Amino acid sequence: MKKTSDSGDRIPVAMYVRYACLPAGLKPKVQQRLIRRYATRHNMKVVASYLDFGKSGFGGRAGLKRLVADIQSGNASFKALLLSDVVRWGRSAEEGAYYELICRNRAIDVVYVSERHGSIEGSLQINILVGALRRSFARENEFYRAAGRKRRGRKMKAGRK
Repeated sequence: MKKTSDSGDRIPVAMYVRYACLPAGLKPKVQQRLIRRYATRHNMKVVASYLDFGKSGFGGRAGLKRLVADIQSGNASFKALLLSDVVRWGRSAEEGAYYELICRNRAIDVVYVSERHGSIEGSLQINILVGALRRSFARENEFYRAAGRKRRGRKMKAGRK
């Protein structure tokens, strides 16, 4: 997303925060702090917040439902959506790509504030591919972490016998 040329005009943005149950997941307050810090540094103003705490799947995520409804209805008062990272959308690559497409179809940029390379402006296909890769790597990482915890647990139980 390009910065505005007028220093007084701040870009209106929204934030989406979702608590992930993964051990490596960022707590909602940390996500909000990262997003607000990013917005300040990039001449943006958070005008809307969509929050989901401890909910899994679209059925239990009222914040995501409200976000999608606001975007699709044309009532969104923001030009970009800020998320801490790509896995906030959900566990599957398809789910994330779907929500990004909803945003981009309404000319709303999607920015992942914690990721080094952010989004590549003007290239929806590349961003979808990069997002899918990031989600895949995140799932793989969590799989190996979970396997390591199980293995350590078995070793600890075996050592007590």
